[in-house]
Amino acid sequence: MMCIKNLFAIAASILLCSCGSKDVGEDPRFFAPDKFKVVNSAPDTTKVLKLEKLPIEILAPDLICVKDSLMVVTTRNAKALISIVNLNNQQVVAQIAPQGRGPNDFMGNMVMTNANFYYNDSGELILDADDMISLKSINITKSIREQGTYLEGQAKLDELYENTKYRGRRDVMHIGADSYFIRQGVTYKDARENKFYPPHYVIKSPKSQTEINIYAETITSEKERMLPLNLYTCKVRMKPDHTKVVEALGWFDYINILDLKSGKVVAVGEEGAVRFAEYNSIAKLPQIIKRAIADVAVSDKYIVALCNGQTKFKTSDGHEAYWKSVRVFDWNGKYVAGAMIPQGVNVQRIAYDGNKNIAYFLNMFNEEFYCCDLSELLK
Repeated sequence: MMCIKNLFAIAASILLCSCGSKDVGEDPRFFAPDKFKVVNSAPDTTKVLKLEKLPIEILAPDLICVKDSLMVVTTRNAKALISIVNLNNQQVVAQIAPQGRGPNDFMGNMVMTNANFYYNDSGELILDADDMISLKSINITKSIREQGTYLEGQAKLDELYENTKYRGRRDVMHIGADSYFIRQGVTYKDARENKFYPPHYVIKSPKSQTEINIYAETITSEKERMLPLNLYTCKVRMKPDHTKVVEALGWFDYINILDLKSGKVVAVGEEGAVRFAEYNSIAKLPQIIKRAIADVAVSDKYIVALCNGQTKFKTSDGHEAYWKSVRVFDWNGKYVAGAMIPQGVNVQRIAYDGNKNIAYFLNMFNEEFYCCDLSELLK
């Protein structure tokens, strides 16, 4: 168990010694990773990716993730909350996960996934997903082969959360057999108190439990009561080899990389973006966001972020959207490359095939899928 006060003191000392105070960019009373990097990841706006529209038709798509030439698409279709696409021929090869109360059904009207894939002892592909009740390990290989919903196992979320501090929204992912990474979201006892408990991480196994805290123990919001609930909104993804996790915060332009073995956290902040210590005096945060992260995908080599930016445009169907970019980091927090999405194309989701260097995108509103070869960008 890590003591938050000791962690803050150590982190502050490391930051001041290694970076110099002008490069720290953050008040360690509010945010204290083990290492803090400030980068300018704004891509050249003349560098625009070439997107190809895909002939994939899926009703009400929501989230996408890719592994082994398969795209898993969660949907709002109660009859099949998950569709699986073979990317080699761009055909839907399975529609699984019906809404219901059966042993292999999913409660509620949606499935959440952090794109955490892994393999069982037979070499079959497994994907973590939850329906707010259980973390379900979906056997993707068998579900395609047998044309049904097959689970490798499932664990009640309430049991996984036992002996953890707070009851807010959590992201849960398998690390190994009966071991989990849990990212506990913002919570509060009574919102009228304006007192909130920021996120923290839990690494949990049958024999041990380690908590890692890089944020203040509590944070207050005098101007907007529920603001902290939005400030820490993020995407969480695990490195495919299950050694690291990235927490990509949208509102604060932070990418936090957690080493699951050492418990060390490297934070990558955008140059000129708002910092945690300033949030309470900021009336309109979106005006200061430099790299608002809409979605993120990972490979063993890269963290690939889909970012909103600040420039807006009108889409052909009348929607107002941000001119988005793709920005790539390595797992040490180094900014690698970036380029713009074609202006006029409105996408909200990204997936990445690291073996082929192909990024996939989804426009949820128009149910449109795109792909783009990133080989030239990443060479």
